[in-house]
Amino acid sequence: MTFKPWRNGFFMLLLLGASSVPVQSHAQTYKATTLGSITFGAAINGSGEIAGYTVETGMDQAFVWANGTLTYLNESGGFFGQAFAINAGGQIVGTVAGLTGSTNQGDATLWNGGTVTSLTSMVSGSSTAYGINASGQVVGTTSSNTSNACSSSATGAFLWSGGTLSSLAPSALNSSATAINDAGSAVGIVQSLSGCTSQAALFAGGTTTILPQLPATNGAIPNAINNAGQIVGYVPLGNGQETPLLWFNGSVTALPGVGDAMGINNKGQIVGQILSFNQTEGEIAHAALWTSATAQPLDLNDLIDPATPIAPINSAGPPLVLISATAINDNGWIVANASPDNGTTYQAFLLQPETFTLNVTPGSLTFASQQVATTSAAQTVTVKNTGTTVFSVTGIQVSGDYAQTNTCGTSIAAGSQCSISVKFTPTAPGTRPGVLTLATAGTSYTANLTGTGAITVSLTASAATEATGTPVTLTWTAPGTTCTATGGSSADGWTGGLAASGSKPVTEPSSGKYTYGITCTGGGQSASAQAVVTDGAPTVDLAATPTSVSFGKSTTLTWTSTFSTSCTATGGANGDGWAATKSTAGSASITESASGSYAYTLACGTGSVTAKSSVTVTVNAAASGGSPGSGSGGGGAIDAIALLSLASLLGMRQRRSKLIEESPR
Repeated sequence: MTFKPWRNGFFMLLLLGASSVPVQSHAQTYKATTLGSITFGAAINGSGEIAGYTVETGMDQAFVWANGTLTYLNESGGFFGQAFAINAGGQIVGTVAGLTGSTNQGDATLWNGGTVTSLTSMVSGSSTAYGINASGQVVGTTSSNTSNACSSSATGAFLWSGGTLSSLAPSALNSSATAINDAGSAVGIVQSLSGCTSQAALFAGGTTTILPQLPATNGAIPNAINNAGQIVGYVPLGNGQETPLLWFNGSVTALPGVGDAMGINNKGQIVGQILSFNQTEGEIAHAALWTSATAQPLDLNDLIDPATPIAPINSAGPPLVLISATAINDNGWIVANASPDNGTTYQAFLLQPETFTLNVTPGSLTFASQQVATTSAAQTVTVKNTGTTVFSVTGIQVSGDYAQTNTCGTSIAAGSQCSISVKFTPTAPGTRPGVLTLATAGTSYTANLTGTGAITVSLTASAATEATGTPVTLTWTAPGTTCTATGGSSADGWTGGLAASGSKPVTEPSSGKYTYGITCTGGGQSASAQAVVTDGAPTVDLAATPTSVSFGKSTTLTWTSTFSTSCTATGGANGDGWAATKSTAGSASITESASGSYAYTLACGTGSVTAKSSVTVTVNAAASGGSPGSGSGGGGAIDAIALLSLASLLGMRQRRSKLIEESPR
């Protein structure tokens, strides 16, 4: 049994389950101050005043602890007292047995300075006050001496305000109230006749609202409510286990771990109890802190400054283990309890946060959307030792789709700093969480990492143009997604579901322009890609420049084709180099060795589907008496060589006549 002494009446002692729970260590350390032996701390206000009671069989006494001094509360003749809540003004509520003369029942009690007031003296049966707000409004539970269909002792949730007592749930068969915030909203449980099932409830503005339940659970019990309306508690699962819960804005969240959420401050920090199990010790209860609704619980025993150990007062035995944390104020001060004998006696402690000596900033990194399988730019976390001693570093790790490099080494000197560079490479689309952990001697520092993997969709075709009836291969990649193919034609077999990557040949039976699409989804995202392929019949165009040449001269053949993968040339004359396999576009210079008319043909296409184009070139014969490349000498034609010889001869004669004339006689 794990005893939770602040619950009585309508609340049960529960056998808690044997289940392991991951516990996250944290950089914060706490100074521990004991409230004294046989003390149980139940509540704390913003000033650090703690309300509680001594845990002694048959003689519990309510107390208030402030600044190291424990003061028993005046019980006005009562022989048994417990204090459960304290407000900012120091008003305390709880229960006192024998306050109104009876020795066998407790009365809901308000301690205000030196005044002790019974809040339910006009009600028969016992009662307990569990909560008080800054205005002095009190909530609690009455328990009558009569039975009903679901209980041997009928219970009722009450509100005491300004001296007036009223029922919070008059229509419920049984009910109880556990806490109230400064707005006057209270929480508790109600029970209806139908199945006698208990349900967590919110009492606000005269209306009872049933709080949402997790699937397949019932009987949830809320323990505390803050001024923002956040409610914490637990639900017994029926298999000996409990799940800690957080209610907010009409929804319920199961906090990580197995156990009970007992207190919450206005900053949303939650304290309570977590449970684990091992074969040697069986069930183990530890005091816990949740820093957010999604963070793993922190074991407060791991965060105690070694200079202020959780030591037993009355013996020199080993340090005690904190088994529960019942309350936390807005300064982060925590009331926690240890039990040296597994629940028979308790020793309460005040845990006060100490100043960090190692600053890790920022406390989280958020990466922009990054395409899957690509790497982001680095973001930096700075680690600074603000203390006066060397901080040893035992390891730096990242989880998830993240990688890190650092300059920290194995230690960080006092007053110095180092940096950790983190990069994000998403392996799948959607939100990709991770954690950066800096481990030091005895503790660890963490920074949450968040990034989003963006869908990357690629679709390509093996050719942009293709002859009709010839397959084209479509290839796609979209890591981590589910894809659907669209487009093409009804006869090509393209449309339908696709794997995240692959290739597929498609063949179109008729000419046209075809658009193939792919749409892929994953990680809450969707993206598309397209490829366009034009199918048609092969064409070829062959031209000659010039189409008539003199013997010995060349002509240039030029050609282009469409929807073709190869071309074959025929015609011309043997040895001219034309007849051969050709590219699908090009040019060739052809010189024939004899005059005549020559036909050149080019066939282009894919497979057996081809198109042809032909051109004819005339090679003119050489003139008679001449030679290739010259004109003939007869028929009145002027012989160029003869003309040159005649001109030379005439020039020589003119120079000779001139010499004769100039010579002496």
